[in-house]
Amino acid sequence: GTKVSDSAAFPMCDGAHGEQHSKGWQTFQREHEFDGRDVVTAYWSEWLDNTVMGRAWRKKMEAQNG
Repeated sequence: GTKVSDSAAFPMCDGAHGEQHSKGWQTFQREHEFDGRDVVTAYWSEWLDNTVMGRAWRKKMEAQNG
């Protein structure tokens, strides 16, 4: 299959993952009343700001991009 960037992914339990695959993203989001873009943005921001690995990754990217 295909895999999105880590910055565009978020973890789900097996049940939710299976439901999402069987219904498709649009239906899954509508039924559970969320926007996946909002979830992954919040999740990624928390990871960058609140984990040792996230802060190290951000520092590395900032150094590479000047």
